Amino acid sequence: MFKNHLQVALRNMAKRKSLAFINIFGLGISICAFLLILDFIAFQKSYDDFHTKGDRIYRLQYDKQSSDHLDQSAGIAAGAAPDLKAEYPEIEQFSKLWATNSLVNLIRFDDQSFISEEVFYADEHFFQLFDFELLFGDRENVLSEPNAMVVTRSMAQRLFNTTDVVGKVVDFRNGMSAGDTRITGVVEDLPANSHIQFEVLMSFETLISQSGGSAASSYGWNAFPSYLLLSEHADVKALEAKLPEFVESHYQGVIESGIQPSLHLRPLRDIYLHSDVRFEVGATGNYQMVQVLIVVSIFILGLAYFNYINLTTSLALQRSREIGVRKVAGATKQQLFRQFMTESFVFNSLSLLLGFTLMQFSKPFFQDVMGVAGTDTFFSAELMPVMLSVLVFGTLISGIYPALIMSKINLAQVLKGKSSGSAKTGLLHKSLMVLQFVILCFLLIGSLAVRSQIDYMVHADWGFNSEQVLVVQGPAAGNNISDRFEGFFNQIEAIPGVVSVAHGTNIPGRENTWINNGVRRAGADVTEGRSIHFLGVNEKFFNTLDIGLVEGRDFRVEGNVDSTSVILSRSAIKSLGFNSPEEAIGQNLVGMTPRLTIVGVVDDYMQESFKQNYNPTGYLYAPWANNYFIIRYDSQNPSQLVNQVETEFQSSFQVSIQNYFFLDEFFQRQFEEDQNFAKVFNLFTLLGIWISCLGLIGLTSLSLAQRTKEIGIRKVLGASVFSLVSLFSGKMIWLNVIAVIVCIPVAYYAVTSWLSNYTFATSLELYVFVIPVLVLVGLTLATTSILSIRSSLKNPVNSLRQD
Repeated sequence: MFKNHLQVALRNMAKRKSLAFINIFGLGISICAFLLILDFIAFQKSYDDFHTKGDRIYRLQYDKQSSDHLDQSAGIAAGAAPDLKAEYPEIEQFSKLWATNSLVNLIRFDDQSFISEEVFYADEHFFQLFDFELLFGDRENVLSEPNAMVVTRSMAQRLFNTTDVVGKVVDFRNGMSAGDTRITGVVEDLPANSHIQFEVLMSFETLISQSGGSAASSYGWNAFPSYLLLSEHADVKALEAKLPEFVESHYQGVIESGIQPSLHLRPLRDIYLHSDVRFEVGATGNYQMVQVLIVVSIFILGLAYFNYINLTTSLALQRSREIGVRKVAGATKQQLFRQFMTESFVFNSLSLLLGFTLMQFSKPFFQDVMGVAGTDTFFSAELMPVMLSVLVFGTLISGIYPALIMSKINLAQVLKGKSSGSAKTGLLHKSLMVLQFVILCFLLIGSLAVRSQIDYMVHADWGFNSEQVLVVQGPAAGNNISDRFEGFFNQIEAIPGVVSVAHGTNIPGRENTWINNGVRRAGADVTEGRSIHFLGVNEKFFNTLDIGLVEGRDFRVEGNVDSTSVILSRSAIKSLGFNSPEEAIGQNLVGMTPRLTIVGVVDDYMQESFKQNYNPTGYLYAPWANNYFIIRYDSQNPSQLVNQVETEFQSSFQVSIQNYFFLDEFFQRQFEEDQNFAKVFNLFTLLGIWISCLGLIGLTSLSLAQRTKEIGIRKVLGASVFSLVSLFSGKMIWLNVIAVIVCIPVAYYAVTSWLSNYTFATSLELYVFVIPVLVLVGLTLATTSILSIRSSLKNPVNSLRQD
């Protein structure tokens, strides 16, 4: 019986090729988009899944609530994790990291030198918690001694052109470490779905030695991401309930300063998608973007299924004679129902096959757009249940109603040329068309809103001038590097086209982790302490970046007059309780060593994301700052300038430049995630338009075919082409109006909710809503009008001759 149903289904597809194409290709494209999104989400959710103890690993999070600010950080006090393990037996082990992203890490071997930004200090327990594959070395002891180093396979190849390098000695310098360092292990290159990404691990014992023991047990140095391995039967909630008691006994100094500290546990596998705090050890994902993409992919899939249901039920009248013949031949309702469900199964199977094939070809492009690694997250064992679910669900949702409608057609009505249930079917068609128009309008509004926000971020006033600014990562500390700065800067300023040169501990676009808590005005109560970000800069920093001086003066070079001076941003002035910049000048700040005197106030600027407010920032005079050299130029040949700077850099510091970039390009990298999201959203919107147009073409063609005689009669009676076009297009326009009324409030709420994640967001202009409405009406008019005109121009005599 199934074979017979299958043959009939294939015969009907061959008979109505255009409608079969619309259904299969539209649904196939939708399934392709759906599978791509599922693949992307599977990759996002797979972060850190490869650690066998991952379900027992938690990272500590340190929150500090002051009177005006909640600071959330993965940077934990050096002594917290060891003390927690000592006091709570449910903690089996811990591991601490310290990131060196604020340092210049120089690795030398023979006459080669490399700078790596992905260097962490890790304690001896690191490989007991995490299952990174160690190719060479003793897993238990690779990080147990001072001046020991573990490198990845790729770093080993860069340094020595081989991987078995255990026992090799390199010169490692970064200001915290300096001198010979022995390679004790080589680890396989890290999986792309690891939130910890490194090229080099230095032993934590090295840091403890260089810090005078502070990195071992200090509660004043909160910069150590700390991971806890709980015992197999540990009660996580019970442990969290004990943390307030631990905080109260170990953070008395913080509490007395008026800040309320707290510790929390974050599951390892939740970090990538659900954590976005200070001192993250790597880039994190965006769970909200994942949710939006899920909804959009379901919308696209829904559009295709709506098309199938509409077109299939619209065929009822055309297939009524076929159904009548089958009933006369003795076919039961159940047999007819199975026939049409078989057709739905065939359509969905072919669409799924097409969608899967398209997914395989488009996956590299999609991964490139989304900025994710080209990994095979979906293995066959994981993909098959998903595809089977899509097939079953799609067959049922798209087949049941059409099958019921077709199998219930009344034989007497068939002989009269009518189809039963026409009113219900007509209401269904209109409802599904309205839903299609609502989804399409929503996608168009969302696409314009996302584009509007990105344009706003790109063209907004960032608070500094990033154009024609070259940034060079400075040399590693040591060997009296700062003594060579003046000669180097003089040589750079002598290059034609160079306007000014500055240097500092940080630049716009990078997280600033130098924060002092409890900073307050002299004479203020200790409870009025504030969290202030600090940068070390030279006297040309503000002028080079065109950051406006609001009040007071810049730093002075003469003598040592500014060794205890500070310049504050507007946000810092407000946070510290000054009524105006003028009031702040000459005032003293305490809560850090040494006591500081405010000599100037500058404008705020964007340090990081548009989702964050301006950081209250203090700038200290730091002629020693070697992290970044900032060069403003007006040369028309930047590549030549880079070559000249490289020559002077080599001459002054006896090493080559390891990293340089242009500030405008670097700062805009923080928009990459939003731009990638916009590309995918736009792509899905175009798919939605295409699928909707296919549905309109198919539905309008069927409607016109069913009303051929009516069109002929109207033409005989004198109806013009325009009146016939208006007759058929008008109904669709009314459906557009209903869809717009439904869509606008929903879209406005969704878009404003999305924009609320940005501290600095664009205002929603009227065009964001007007243009989608015009596009929707335009597409509807164009599609229905072209087909209506084509039908209206046919000879009415031929139309009336049809049976």
